Amino acid sequence: MIYTQTEVRELAKDIRGLTRSHKDLQRQVGGISNTIGYELEDKSYPILPALLKRDFGAEVGRLYRRFLLYPDGRDDEINIYGEGKRNGQKVYVIGEAKARLGRRDVDRFVRMLKRVQAFLDAELIPLVLTYAVHPKVEEYAATKGLKIYWSYDLQQAAM
Repeated sequence: MIYTQTEVRELAKDIRGLTRSHKDLQRQVGGISNTIGYELEDKSYPILPALLKRDFGAEVGRLYRRFLLYPDGRDDEINIYGEGKRNGQKVYVIGEAKARLGRRDVDRFVRMLKRVQAFLDAELIPLVLTYAVHPKVEEYAATKGLKIYWSYDLQQAAM
């Protein structure tokens, strides 16, 4: 099939429009995903300290969202951050919240934990909060030393 120059220009214009629409849709879906993650985090802050005491023997104060600013100018956004003590030693709670946890999320979080560990130089209690995770990803996260809390763990602990 042979296209005229006018038809080719129209196709190019349509493709540019589709590309813009696709990028806009990606931003919107990302915003929805962030909102779901923030909601999950917000629900966890008052309840997680009891779970951390039960599961880790850690006395943890207030949990909140925080940016860690590194000396080189970089930063990391910590979804769930808190300070506490276990056996008289300082510990930091570092958590990630994902609506659906994937292997890439685990790898990204583990890389961030290495930066955080070097910066804070104290014991970390790493955890992930999620609505859903495939059993293979859950197994993989466990091999990386991550404790997974499901959204319903929060509901049960609140009762």
